[in-house]
Amino acid sequence: PDGLEVLRTLRARLERTVPAIVTTGDVSGTLEPLIAGLPACTLLVKPFDPQAFVDRVEALLAGT
Repeated sequence: PDGLEVLRTLRARLERTVPAIVTTGDVSGTLEPLIAGLPACTLLVKPFDPQAFVDRVEALLAGT
């Protein structure tokens, strides 16, 4: 299974939304629509700035 399938399975089993940061090397943009449909998910395309990762973590923890 791919990472999105694992995330969907985890959320279904927990019966709640688990915040997640998805990282990918895929620059084609095919993941963006899939991620947009998952609540509390954000996408970072590698390579990314470490501060961008910190900012996303803080946003997810703050619930924004």
